[in-house]
Amino acid sequence: MRKNKTVKRIWEVLNSEDNFLLVTHKNPDGDAVGSILGLYYFLLERNKKVDLYIPGGIPYFYQFLAVENLSTFDCNKSYNVAVFLDCGDVERIGENNGFIEKIPLIINIDHHPTNTYFGNINLVDPSASSVTEILTNLILKFDKNISEKTAECFLTGLITDTGSFRFSNTTINSLKTAIKLMEKGANISYISKEVYEKKSLSSLKLLGTALVRLRSEDGIAYSFISQEDMIENNAKIEDIEGIIDVIRTLRESKIAVLFYPISSQTTKVSLRSKSQSIDVGSIAKSHGGGGHKEAAGFEKLGKPEDVSKEIIQELKEYIKRNESFLISK
Repeated sequence: MRKNKTVKRIWEVLNSEDNFLLVTHKNPDGDAVGSILGLYYFLLERNKKVDLYIPGGIPYFYQFLAVENLSTFDCNKSYNVAVFLDCGDVERIGENNGFIEKIPLIINIDHHPTNTYFGNINLVDPSASSVTEILTNLILKFDKNISEKTAECFLTGLITDTGSFRFSNTTINSLKTAIKLMEKGANISYISKEVYEKKSLSSLKLLGTALVRLRSEDGIAYSFISQEDMIENNAKIEDIEGIIDVIRTLRESKIAVLFYPISSQTTKVSLRSKSQSIDVGSIAKSHGGGGHKEAAGFEKLGKPEDVSKEIIQELKEYIKRNESFLISK
């Protein structure tokens, strides 16, 4: 299905159906929260029945987008449509995903090039900076009346996924989309302060720990957070957000990596690339993960300090092969 036809088909479903479940991935980032809440408010304002499925809940620094009494997933309910947002595959929502089989229509809206096209209708646009960019332009194509609250959610996703418009995924369309949302009342200064200037004490302590452990070898800047660090600082997974982007700023780094626990037995490996020739998305995919060329991640069994040894060696070999290939061209 061509993109324009897909966009039209999704809009028809949003208008004709009246019972939706909106779904995003576990440990949601700004684009995930912004897209799911923005679409939630948009549909509610049109008298639709809408529930949310957000594994792990909304991180505290995105709570400003939420209203009281959000309607959440109920296993005893029947849903006509499930809209998946910012999910490269079904596994991104966690192991408890059996309920999906009971929903007759799955819409998959995403911008990850590693997306598995698992929906009945798939709108996947890797050229978009974020799912919120996709949703904004989809909705405004047919309906100019979006509320300030919806615009605020969508702009939050745009800001966070582009690194405040610093990352290479920032395009002319991203900036034009941001302007459209600001014209609808979204305040970029307010959003930035809520997201970036209200850190918890635990998050700042974890940042300090990660920087103390920071190492730079062969173009790889890396660090880890242990399970013990999490317990000692009474920290949650959401307190780790943003640390990888600080590591990424190291001048000589080509790849930035952060290892941290998401359970007592599993480590999340977060990857960032600063070189157009290094595709961390493909590296993550080889380990069962996914993402983009310059930002990706995957999960691996083991403690962060142990997993780091294996993965850093693999990345060193990858960089050597990559440099040899570029020299030979």
